[in-house]
Amino acid sequence: MGRRTPAVVIAVLAVVVAACAPVAPPGPTQSPSPGPSPLAFPRSTGEVVAGRYASSPPFDIPFTFDVPADGWESMHLHGEFFDIGRFATEERQTAPARWIAFGHPGHVRGDEDVPAAGLTPEAAATLLAARDDLTASEAVPFSLAGRDGVRLDLHAQEPNTPIFGGPEGDFGLEPSTDIRIGFVPLDNDLLVVFVGAPSGELDAAWEEAQPVLESVDL
Repeated sequence: MGRRTPAVVIAVLAVVVAACAPVAPPGPTQSPSPGPSPLAFPRSTGEVVAGRYASSPPFDIPFTFDVPADGWESMHLHGEFFDIGRFATEERQTAPARWIAFGHPGHVRGDEDVPAAGLTPEAAATLLAARDDLTASEAVPFSLAGRDGVRLDLHAQEPNTPIFGGPEGDFGLEPSTDIRIGFVPLDNDLLVVFVGAPSGELDAAWEEAQPVLESVDL
């Protein structure tokens, strides 16, 4: 009979072999599955159903945002201005009962049109607050998508009072609608957002607009 190798030696050899064996490289890391693509904003005025939307087109500035419920409508489709509104009845009035709008102004109206390029949010708010044909609140801090600026409330005394504008015209504020307008910096430009409602309903409209504003991802 041959000589038997002690079991303890076999166990030690097995450990050595295992230690010297090549280690397989880790498998590829799996990236998390991307979420659903945002919906395209309507190309014509009309119903906007609940969902997450891309602002561009029509807007010059690409971002995404949520419309949390049905019942909104698109109203303006411009590179410098687009918006959604909710109307109190099936027939559209002059202005919606609830209004959320975004602007990329070429100018802000003070005593005259002042180019928006290079304006700070505070300077834009000061131009509006200094006008005799607007009733303005004190400007307070405001942020959108991590960008810090200011906001203020505006009431127009006369119809079609220009606030800001660009190549396709001015946004004109009516006495029947008050707006809470915010300015935040965007490179060397300004991004404008406002919430509008009939007089006396602006605080309620602002609260209702928060799910939209807080969802903006620039």
